[in-house]
Amino acid sequence: MTVKANQSLYKNVLMMWAGFFVLMGAFAYFFGFEINAKSLLVFALYLVGVIIVFAGLFLLIDGCNQKYLVFDNEKIIERYKGTEKHIVSYLQIIDTKYHNRVDILGGMIDFGYVEITYKQDSKSKGTKSIWLYLSKKHYQEFLKINKLRSTG
Repeated sequence: MTVKANQSLYKNVLMMWAGFFVLMGAFAYFFGFEINAKSLLVFALYLVGVIIVFAGLFLLIDGCNQKYLVFDNEKIIERYKGTEKHIVSYLQIIDTKYHNRVDILGGMIDFGYVEITYKQDSKSKGTKSIWLYLSKKHYQEFLKINKLRSTG
């Protein structure tokens, strides 16, 4: 499985900001203008403009992103412009945990990342962690690949 690195993060951040602009525009429209056909058309154009701008930003960022995460049968690899970097082998992984929550009052916004805890080698007693931004769907596929590798 090959996934663009951080695609889930910038997609969620752009959707959050687009939602914010739509919400502020809706408040401004409903509390600041007289509701009639002409002002409703302006509000509809505003909504279409926000969607087009944020979709264009996503396509621009996604087009510039050339870093990929490759999940093969044995390890996770980071591929960037033809070079490959070994991140972690499945045999080293101790635990994985998926974080995805938004708590505005508590100040916690986790935009869908996987925390992978692993041992660097069999002799070390300490563990290390890495965080990879993946969608829930890609995390489920990662678990299937990792489960197949550990049982087979």
